[in-house]
Amino acid sequence: MAELDFYPIDVAYKVEKKTHAAGAVAAENAPVIELYGRGITESQQLSHVKVKYWDFAPYFWVIPSGDSEKASVQLQQMKADSPEYKVTAAEVHTKNYLGREVKAVKVMLNVPAAVPSLREKAREFGLVLEADIPFTKRFLIDKRVMPLALYKADVTIAAADSEDEKNRGLPSYDASKLSQISEEMPNLKILAIDIETHNPLGKTMLPEEHPIIMAALCGDSGFRKVLTWKKFPTQLDYIEFVNSEVELLERLKHYIGQYEPDIITGYFSDVFDLPYIKSRADRYRIKFDIGLDGSQPKISKTAANTTTEITGIVHLDVFKFIRKVMWTSLQTTVYDLSSVAKELLNETKEAVDIDKLYIAWDNHEGSELESYCSYNMQDAQLTLNLCKKVLPNVMELTRTIGLPLYDVSRMSYSQLVEWYLIKQAREFNELAPNRPSNPEESRRRLTSYTGGFVYEPTPGLYRDIVVFDFMSLYPTIISAHNVSPDTLNCSCCQSSSQNKAPGEES
Repeated sequence: MAELDFYPIDVAYKVEKKTHAAGAVAAENAPVIELYGRGITESQQLSHVKVKYWDFAPYFWVIPSGDSEKASVQLQQMKADSPEYKVTAAEVHTKNYLGREVKAVKVMLNVPAAVPSLREKAREFGLVLEADIPFTKRFLIDKRVMPLALYKADVTIAAADSEDEKNRGLPSYDASKLSQISEEMPNLKILAIDIETHNPLGKTMLPEEHPIIMAALCGDSGFRKVLTWKKFPTQLDYIEFVNSEVELLERLKHYIGQYEPDIITGYFSDVFDLPYIKSRADRYRIKFDIGLDGSQPKISKTAANTTTEITGIVHLDVFKFIRKVMWTSLQTTVYDLSSVAKELLNETKEAVDIDKLYIAWDNHEGSELESYCSYNMQDAQLTLNLCKKVLPNVMELTRTIGLPLYDVSRMSYSQLVEWYLIKQAREFNELAPNRPSNPEESRRRLTSYTGGFVYEPTPGLYRDIVVFDFMSLYPTIISAHNVSPDTLNCSCCQSSSQNKAPGEES
């Protein structure tokens, strides 16, 4: 058994058979947490590592409607619709729920994918709680693992999980124990990316049809590249000419691997840059495998949101963080790269007509193409500078919330507060209440309450106007009077007149 000092940066999980030190392989699949980060080598250098943690099972809680011991036996015997999913244990614990002590059953499962079907079956035994907390986030909360802090792990060397991973030379370890030794945070390597496309349709993007014609990469220590596949005379030393879009994609992948970033950043890159690159790579059947495990970017789309995740490397879309968290402190109401860079960095973009890029490309106008390459690089440089500007804020939120940079940088204020409360609930032995279901939300919307009095002024011309406003009036009242679900109608105050809301009988 050896020791490894490392900084966890990203977290993922897989389901696979565990190979033991003697070479024996487990009979059944089991979930394994994968912590990607920077390990400290004997020469005190930081290098990418993967630390695997096996002994953590997915679970949810049930507060039984009847006898808890009897319910635990029945829950232990509960069967899923699929034979691949099963309950591995059911234990009775004393917990708190909305401030009241309860007997709750911890239902442990063999794999995370078993949660959705078995939690539905468990509802017949009582109230099911915390069944929607993702497996990796559950691990970080329960094991008190703070991303970006320095940890010591008792490890043994593990075999690479894939041929790709083996070829990359990513050191992999099985960990039996994790302990935090410092809150010191590492200096993270950041690589900014920005692309320009052949786009005769203006704002309409068709990645299946329109090629990438320029791609800029910008990092520390003077790392600057613009890849393009039409040659023209230039004095810009960062321009690299390739022979085709295929070669551009291959070189882009090569430089990302060579630079070994901890963070890949972009501006609107969740929606545009990385999905566009992935789409063009797919068109040519190029495996854009930039993840530390040899995987390609994972693009998730919903009606309201698109996210792009890279295993082992934090993808930080600066636009998302600006738009969700920092917008309240900005003067600008326009969140394009130029406006935000002007306010936060006091830097401006070059004035070029980007809508005419495709014309210069089609006509092979060298001087104009050089100016567009400069524009492309400037976008990447501004994105890098903005990332460095906001990163301390994101890192402090990561320290506070206890979730990875990738997740924290995409959360709204309400989500940040919610996950902070879920993290703190663990320290108070408290079970987190469920989010309201859609029917419950609809029911709540049918009931309304009279808000604060708002005076409607008579229209006209006034002089000597004074504005007097209470900042955060309702949150102040809530905190001052300790208003929460567990204090409402508490047993110690039920007879007090101060515990009655006006117009309410109880």
